[in-house]
Amino acid sequence: MVVPHEPFLMVWIPSGGLQESYEILLWDGWRAEVSPLNGRQELSFYPPLWSAEARQDLSATSRHAVSMAELLGLSRDRVVTSTALTRVSSEPFERAHAPRRR
Repeated sequence: MVVPHEPFLMVWIPSGGLQESYEILLWDGWRAEVSPLNGRQELSFYPPLWSAEARQDLSATSRHAVSMAELLGLSRDRVVTSTALTRVSSEPFERAHAPRRR
């Protein structure tokens, strides 16, 4: 049976389906942390959300607001090329999560 996409979302999202799906990726205070972000910003996480370390304690991850362009660039830089089979430097990602000096 094929369920049309739009009616499915119109019922699924308001009934809490989206919240349930992403519940494992939310931490106490997440709303207050993301509310100041504009449409051109996103949170960058270290360690990455898919890592075992982040799954053990999501609230202990380092989170910084970065521009979408920077975040997409970080993702692109971490791609492993199939021909060289080498990993691009993670320096930009680590620099984004370095302790800030005051």
